[in-house]
Amino acid sequence: MKPARVAALGLALLCFLLQGPSAAMAQSRAFAVTERGDYSRYLAGRYVEHLWREARGWFDGEAGSPLSGKVYLLQGSVRDQASSSREVAASLSVGLGLGRFAAIKDVSFGDFPSHRGLMAGAPERLEAGVSWTAPATFAFSLKEGVPSFPMPVLVEYRVDKPGLLGGKPVIAIRGLFALRHPSMGSHNASLDSAGVVSLAGKHELDLYLDAEDRSLLFIRDHFEENIAFGSGPAERRTGFILVFSAGSPSPDRGAQIAALSGRDVGAPLASSAEGPALAAALPPAGSPGSAAAVPASPLPQAEGQTSIWTGPGPFVAGTGDILDESPVADTPLAKAGVDIVDAGTSLVLRVRDLRFVPDGDEILSGERWRLDAIHDALAALTGRNFLVEGHAAAVGKSAGELELSRRRAKRVVDELVARGIAASRFIWRGLGSTLPLAPNDTEENRAKNRRVEITILD
Repeated sequence: MKPARVAALGLALLCFLLQGPSAAMAQSRAFAVTERGDYSRYLAGRYVEHLWREARGWFDGEAGSPLSGKVYLLQGSVRDQASSSREVAASLSVGLGLGRFAAIKDVSFGDFPSHRGLMAGAPERLEAGVSWTAPATFAFSLKEGVPSFPMPVLVEYRVDKPGLLGGKPVIAIRGLFALRHPSMGSHNASLDSAGVVSLAGKHELDLYLDAEDRSLLFIRDHFEENIAFGSGPAERRTGFILVFSAGSPSPDRGAQIAALSGRDVGAPLASSAEGPALAAALPPAGSPGSAAAVPASPLPQAEGQTSIWTGPGPFVAGTGDILDESPVADTPLAKAGVDIVDAGTSLVLRVRDLRFVPDGDEILSGERWRLDAIHDALAALTGRNFLVEGHAAAVGKSAGELELSRRRAKRVVDELVARGIAASRFIWRGLGSTLPLAPNDTEENRAKNRRVEITILD
């Protein structure tokens, strides 16, 4: 399977949670969002392949102000299990401007997000039977390796009967929009240059809002697209895009450090446990029933302009200040050779020189107690998700270093899962020798670069 092609579904990151002026807007907020793309391709009427893709994002900031965070694009498979850990294929630093009713509109274009301007023009009263029509934009990608481009669409909305999602009362809205090329006599230059003679697509949307605060909880986009080319077989795509989110007050950094240090916090950590709970309510990605999990509902949206921008470069795992205050220095983590690093937007556990068999991913038996200490620390962070990254010293070929760091990151995840942390809370990747902490000129420095880093995703 080719991940770049699957990304053609778009990685529909939607802004959630902030619904206009309220006392909550003075709070610092955090939220997680996941999108699953799941569709089949047919050429000349014959089935070719089934493709799947997932993106997970974590964001925080002051309510009512732009939020920033990371989106991790995960490798897909034809049939995967929601209980598995996932490998990171790429990551994006993303900033979000939130409008009333959590709409994204008038954004700079790219593959991310795919749905833009949904729920524009929504009336204040969202009662069953209310309908309206408003323009939006969809990020359409023609084929693998070709960036998506904006397709203006006109969305018809209708408020459905109230329902329940994961036991929570929701407002349900149905939406419908079409993709057309040529459209009303005009041609899209990108499609024309790609040899597309015609494009006809239909997207049926189910949108679900929290009935109490009207934050967007879930979107299901069921689509079918038919593409005819000047030469070559016609292509048909059919499948789903599922987007769901969960939010919470931003976690207290001091409380996280206290929990990692094995000390009494005095109060539970702010938890995004609703995220896994909502995800669990949906069938696994790639399963035939993955789109039929919930009822229908409506969503009011923002007026005024919102924006999305590219934030600073990808998170550099090796950066940040080591926390060396006395409450941290004598902890089980410190004794296990693990530094707690404040990387600004998140805390990172830097595991120094975890010992594996030479050129392999098997962890030496004498290191087991260190993994026990790491497990105990992470288990104290209720509801948090974790990014595990493997780093290598530059001693050989970079391709080999990258592959070894991948295998070692995955082995650490497997060890922590075996100790009782849910696999679905982990994503992982190998970075090879691309982010050294020190020059690779001495064995001491190379030992610093051979490390595993675990980022706590708020």
